[in-house]
Amino acid sequence: MDNERNWQEAQNWNARTFLTVDTSAGANVTNIGGNYVSTNNHNINFGMGGIGLYPNFVVPDAGYQSNGSRSGCLEGTRGGIIAMIRNWKDQIDAMPIGWLSGPAGFGKSAITQTVAELCARDGSLIASFFFLRGAGGRSEFDRFITTISFQIAIAIPETKAIIEKALQDDPTIHHQSIANQLQKLVLGPLASVAAAHSPTRPLIIVIDALDECNDKQAMHNFIGVLASAVSAGRLPLRWLLTSRRDEHINQAFAGDTARATVTWLALEDFDATIDIETLLKHHFSVIRKQNPRLMRGIALPWPSVEDSRALVQKAAGMLIFAATLVNFITDGKAPPNQKLQSVLQLHAGLDPLYAQVLGDVPDISCFRSVLTTLMLLREQPSVNTLAELLRLNVEDVLYALNFIQSIIHIPADDFTPVHLNHTSLRDFLVDGSRSHGRFIDPPPAAHFTVAANCLTLMNRSFRWDVFPDSAGSLYAIKHWVGHLRDSAVASEVFPELLRTLNDFVSSEVMEVWINWLILHRRTEATQQLLTTLTDKYQNRIEESFASSYSQSRATSSTNLKPRFRLDQDFASSSCTTSVTFTIAYKKDLPSNARFDP
Repeated sequence: MDNERNWQEAQNWNARTFLTVDTSAGANVTNIGGNYVSTNNHNINFGMGGIGLYPNFVVPDAGYQSNGSRSGCLEGTRGGIIAMIRNWKDQIDAMPIGWLSGPAGFGKSAITQTVAELCARDGSLIASFFFLRGAGGRSEFDRFITTISFQIAIAIPETKAIIEKALQDDPTIHHQSIANQLQKLVLGPLASVAAAHSPTRPLIIVIDALDECNDKQAMHNFIGVLASAVSAGRLPLRWLLTSRRDEHINQAFAGDTARATVTWLALEDFDATIDIETLLKHHFSVIRKQNPRLMRGIALPWPSVEDSRALVQKAAGMLIFAATLVNFITDGKAPPNQKLQSVLQLHAGLDPLYAQVLGDVPDISCFRSVLTTLMLLREQPSVNTLAELLRLNVEDVLYALNFIQSIIHIPADDFTPVHLNHTSLRDFLVDGSRSHGRFIDPPPAAHFTVAANCLTLMNRSFRWDVFPDSAGSLYAIKHWVGHLRDSAVASEVFPELLRTLNDFVSSEVMEVWINWLILHRRTEATQQLLTTLTDKYQNRIEESFASSYSQSRATSSTNLKPRFRLDQDFASSSCTTSVTFTIAYKKDLPSNARFDP
């Protein structure tokens, strides 16, 4: 009873209230503090603000014209599948949706890029979106439809006024269902101008790599909604979708409506042997011309006919094998022919080639942490960002990455994102059954380390009157909650978790984080992550410290036990988010004492 009364007294202490920064509506944060219990309650009130799509609801680098390293097919390759797609697109009575599926490394994105370029030339492309895992907005669903709408307004200017009016009439469209967004921002405006804008051939929207979207449920729902919306077939519009055959995508395309509106092309049904031979012949010719002194003693043809056939077999239908092989042979660590002979000794497929590249890296103390972080971050990081998060010198990060430049792209400066040559590298490394944990830390444990590094960076760098501006700081402020959600639930990490979180919520850094969420309209997404985090950690943390109670009591009669709680509430009708973090410390109590506030 006394314990309960003491807890209530702590809750009744005077509060310190301060204001946060909010450009659209008032916001206040209340801090209830003391020696006995430390609780930070943050109540966020915000309005919708502006109604324009750009820049808050547009991913500017998602289209086919972005400045990334994406390239189309080598001339003379993939001609059959490209011609089939173009024929489908131009047929008046064709199915409105085309689905190109295929395993990793079979060249789906190169085909999609080439199709987009060809359709842009003939004036039929009105929008494109290339999903890419780990590439910020390109891996997220929440700005996908609005980005498509923005591109349509540029491609067909008559739709711009219609889209703007829809946003003026209902500024909450961005947060509505997939069906509402698709109808009000894409299909509705196109239907409104269909009579005045009558193209000579069907228009097309190209969407690549559905499987690389982080939100599997949203993508599953989108496929079903799209199939239903276009089933009437009133618009001369085609949708080209590409993906691997992941389960959530297979299920979406298996529905009755989808089957009645989709033309399916399986890339593995097309023989890629001649295309791979063409790629290898082209690249080996370039290698020989660029290295005349190293190649002067090597007889022609190089590779030999027998070796060329062996390489095609090792590719196993994957065009990415040819590109990765060329990068490996030309990385400068040995003469090209010597590197080629080492590849000929490997088994078929990409995994042995990846293992060969990674296995050749010398024993560098920071290499494993650099590679692990590069694989797990939700945005493509620059060398400088990796250095910030890992508390390393830029030179150390660059030195580590240089050993694997045949499978990643390292920019010429420290502030442009590093990116993987192909996402199959991440697939290989994070799948312990394939890489056997040889090269990176297990992802569930590693996500906790990344989250802790993010919090440490914020605790070290942020101040109440200074918003973060470095790429590493911005990454930490956006994604620490997500990494903590994806981390392992293991009792041994709870003391570190509590200490790190306590440093965060009991300092002015918390205010900076809240202010950033308000200004960037990310409170709802963060609230959803916090809900998952609460469900995941609440009981486990209490159980962990309950089991260690007797030990702590024996060592100190004044030892404090951390209690962790995340509470949140979202009231959509009033556009108010309340996020509560609690780190509560209890003095030594009997083993049957209740910790419920």
